[in-house]
Amino acid sequence: MRLGLCIMVKDEERRIGGCLRDIIDLFDDVVILDTGSTDRTREIVRDQFDIQPVETRLNEKRCHCHSDVRNHGFQLLRTPWIMNLDADERISRNNLEKVLAQPDDPNIAGYFLQWNTYKEAQSVIEDYKLSVFRKGIRKCGLVHGNMQFCIRQLGLQARWLDGVVLNHYPEARKDAFKSGFYLDRLYCALEAEPHWHRYYWFLGYTFFRRGDYRMAEKYLKVAAHSHSEEFPVECLNSAMVLAEIYARSTRREQLQTLLQEALTFYVRVAGDFEIRINFRMKPWLERANEACQANSLDRIRVYDFAY
Repeated sequence: MRLGLCIMVKDEERRIGGCLRDIIDLFDDVVILDTGSTDRTREIVRDQFDIQPVETRLNEKRCHCHSDVRNHGFQLLRTPWIMNLDADERISRNNLEKVLAQPDDPNIAGYFLQWNTYKEAQSVIEDYKLSVFRKGIRKCGLVHGNMQFCIRQLGLQARWLDGVVLNHYPEARKDAFKSGFYLDRLYCALEAEPHWHRYYWFLGYTFFRRGDYRMAEKYLKVAAHSHSEEFPVECLNSAMVLAEIYARSTRREQLQTLLQEALTFYVRVAGDFEIRINFRMKPWLERANEACQANSLDRIRVYDFAY
């Protein structure tokens, strides 16, 4: 596999070296997009890695969309396969070599990697991320863009890459800034693309994490009841979090209806490439349904999602 690397950065002088140092020579091409660093990020990229960063800006009218910038970087790469990383992510040399050893299978448009997020004073959040994909696949969505939507629209497939781990170490010092700005971006995106159910999921989950269950329910219900086959994971994730909200407020009839609808929808979308690799979803829904039947609502607690 001939693989290129794309990274978007801003003020990452503390992280960019650790991300690149052990692996950069394994890529056939590298594009680093800088969206306005005011620290030494650009100097480090030039002096330590002999790469001239591409200077660009996020478009406020496009809700400071990251996807637009990343897609520009994907176009600049000259390789048939692309890895998209952030400066706070780490993949070992051994794991990257496993990626490079994959055959150039014409039936596969992308690969999911195990994605472990480590936050201070919290246990690891196990999830997945589609970080390796063919050139021509675009990131879609103004906020929290991903490649899955594009792959579905093109009728293509993605696969789980077993044994390859991508570790994520977000900086706690950035949380305060991200908190308000993040919601502003999501509201902006929702106004521009109200049909994009992925935004409802992230808005709902953000309010859920803050303990504002009233606002969380408002957004989660839209996604959960849409049963959108364009966003099957987001719809089912929303149903699971909504199930905990119903369980906490002892709304058993609503909970039972919600879980039965979610399980029915799961059967309908079970063949979707992302649903197939989601290792936690079906067992959780089945256990929650059993707990609901037994009226053990205190057992219905959703697992953590990385975001």
